[in-house]
Amino acid sequence: MVPSSIPLEVSDVCRNFVSNHLEFQMEVVPDVLSHNGNWKDSNKILTEVTIGILNTLSDSWENPAFGPEFVGSLNEGTYVTNVIVPAIRATLKNLPFGKSSFIST
Repeated sequence: MVPSSIPLEVSDVCRNFVSNHLEFQMEVVPDVLSHNGNWKDSNKILTEVTIGILNTLSDSWENPAFGPEFVGSLNEGTYVTNVIVPAIRATLKNLPFGKSSFIST
């Protein structure tokens, strides 16, 4: 999921960030943490996750509280709580984190 090109300005900012933070450079990334560009999950699991995310977004979008008549009273916190966090939870739902994980908002 990498764009075909990155603007030169963005590349420059990234290079500057890395050069300014050399003391935090990691050694070689272990193979277990590297990605070969292929999906790790089966198409069935990817489809289930996609359906979960889209159902979550559909629930939010169909909620009358997000209708045009209330748009002026909504704030960032409401949006994060009712749209972003449920979408994140739907995305991470079946990952093998166990009970040791916690998503903070």
